[in-house]
Amino acid sequence: MMKRAAICIALLLLLLLSARAWADQPPEGAAGAPPETPTAVAADAKSLGVWQLPHWDKGFVLVSTPTGAGGMPFRLVLNHVSQFKYTNSMATNDTYTDHNGVVHDVQKRNDIQLTRDVFYFSGYAFDPRLDYNILVFTSTATLVATAAGYAGFVFNKGFALRAGFFSLPSVCSLTGTYPFFHGTDFPVLNLHSHACSLYAATKLLGLEFTAEGLNLNLGLPIDSYRLDSPLVGVVKTEAGFEGWYAPSRTGKWTVRITVPEDATAKFSHAKVNRKRISLKKLPNGMIEIAGEGSAQKPMRWTLDKA
Repeated sequence: MMKRAAICIALLLLLLLSARAWADQPPEGAAGAPPETPTAVAADAKSLGVWQLPHWDKGFVLVSTPTGAGGMPFRLVLNHVSQFKYTNSMATNDTYTDHNGVVHDVQKRNDIQLTRDVFYFSGYAFDPRLDYNILVFTSTATLVATAAGYAGFVFNKGFALRAGFFSLPSVCSLTGTYPFFHGTDFPVLNLHSHACSLYAATKLLGLEFTAEGLNLNLGLPIDSYRLDSPLVGVVKTEAGFEGWYAPSRTGKWTVRITVPEDATAKFSHAKVNRKRISLKKLPNGMIEIAGEGSAQKPMRWTLDKA
């Protein structure tokens, strides 16, 4: 990753030096002309304004040639996005118990972190229609640093042809939305890094999507819990378990559930879409239930204790 970042920065510097060298070349046909006086040279440089001063124009314009000034068109713009996160866990319990019954101390936090930092270098070279974009991305959350970018040709406002590598190595993998996220619902998966807690919750419940439906492992050693989302949900109470599955496509879906061995015998029956069915126990100890479901009418199920 760091090697790719170094290569991209080197290419950017090379492009910048090439642009300056092009701009500093004398005009054609000037080889045989008499040398100009310092006063004339200064006047010409002032009138041409070969390089504009840094300014703001949809970003920090670091280098730019004025329009219609002659020479090679070139523009380099810097945009920057930083993401900070405040974490405060001082009000939590002092200890917690894991699934093996071992008590651990809670490492409490009250701090601010710089979780992500992205630098966008964009502009055009040789022709205003020949654009480029180079980004350098760092993340303390995932401990990565990388570079990406593209080059392309803008034919008009409605069509541009570009090629390159332009994704990020993290939860926020789409630079087209970062940092302007849309509120996509889990588990289509929210692109924001703070949605990582949803991934952890699904791992605790052993959530695994299959071609037939999904698998669940409901062996958490706590008395009750609840996971809610538009696509899937699980609730544990004293009476047993219940849940739902609402895929975008209508069909008959299979849910395979793993429960602790000592609890399997406690379930006498199941209900799918309010209809009582017999429990089907697989050789691996899983309980299998099936039923119709869709986004508009989810497949709802329950496991009731005897």
